Amino acid sequence: MLSVEELIQEALFLPSATRVFLVEKLIESLESDIDENIQNSWNIEAKKRRDEIRNYTVEPISGEVGLAQEQIENRRVEILANAQEVTQAFKDGTAKRGSVDDLIADLLD
Repeated sequence: MLSVEELIQEALFLPSATRVFLVEKLIESLESDIDENIQNSWNIEAKKRRDEIRNYTVEPISGEVGLAQEQIENRRVEILANAQEVTQAFKDGTAKRGSVDDLIADLLD
């Protein structure tokens, strides 16, 4: 029996059409392992999202825009947490005080 590496090497030498067929069969074999309840839940969610787009309830955006929006939101959350930490430090009297040069010197130490 071939090892996985040997099988991959053999498969890479197959004609393109045969490799596509092999990939399709491998994917089909994985799809049979999918939990039906999970698949049904995803189908319901996909149909809900499709209907929201068709009914103009939501406006579709590209994946690139969605990721950018997510990064912006994550950064906002981070900035808010930092601001809350600094505010608490001022309330507790533990915030560093001094000039910008003093703060830079502390950071470089």
